[in-house]
Amino acid sequence: MAGKKGFASLSLNERLNLLKSKGRFIATRGYAGFQVHLYAVEHYYCEAWQRLGHTQVQWIELAPADLVADNYLLQVDIKQELGLQ
Repeated sequence: MAGKKGFASLSLNERLNLLKSKGRFIATRGYAGFQVHLYAVEHYYCEAWQRLGHTQVQWIELAPADLVADNYLLQVDIKQELGLQ
């Protein structure tokens, strides 16, 4: 795989297969009627979008690292995750 450029050239099914084989699931967030699942693949992040109540992935896109922090880290309760609360 040729990194981000290679990822961008893949079909939806190829992207999904890549997530299943090489992706590392990180977190899920909700947004406008979707569940958005964040994965790390190689040295970048991507998001798989599913409509709420459905199992089919609608699309998979690269996620800019700066937006990952904004969109996902606010949901993490560090004290609870470390058992301090």
